[in-house]
Formats: sequence, C-alpha cells, structure tokens
Amino acid sequence: MNIDERNKRTGAYVKFRTLFDYVMGLLYLLGGLAVLFAKKLGFDMGLSSVIMWCLGALLVIYGLFRLFRGWKKIF
Repeated sequence: MNIDERNKRTGAYVKFRTLFDYVMGLLYLLGGLAVLFAKKLGFDMGLSSVIMWCLGALLVIYGLFRLFRGWKKIF
C-alpha cells in the first residue's frame, strides 16, 4: 500500500467520522430535548421530574459534545 492509497482511506475515514458525530450529536440533542419537554409534549415516561431533567440535561450536553467533536475533528 503506498502513501496515496493510505491518504485516501484516511480522508474517507475522517469524513465518515465527522458525519457520524454530527448525526449522533443531533440524535442525542433531540433525545435530550424530548426528555426535557416530555410532559409538555404529552409523553408520560413514568419517571420523576428530577430524573427526567437530569437525564435530559446529560443527553443535551453529550449531544453538544458530539457536535463539537465532529466540528473540531477530535477523534
């Protein structure tokens, strides 16, 4: 395998990871917002409001981290 082939594979990997981090970041962010606003949206999850707020906040924070990691290409 020469250097050009390795660079092409690496470039494809970087594009894949960036896109994957963006998509997963959006999913975590939307999931966190859905948990935070579940009662207003009419969903009953059977959890206390404190647990729902903690879970929603953690999902939003992790989603933002994944978006940041995809943007800065930290992987």
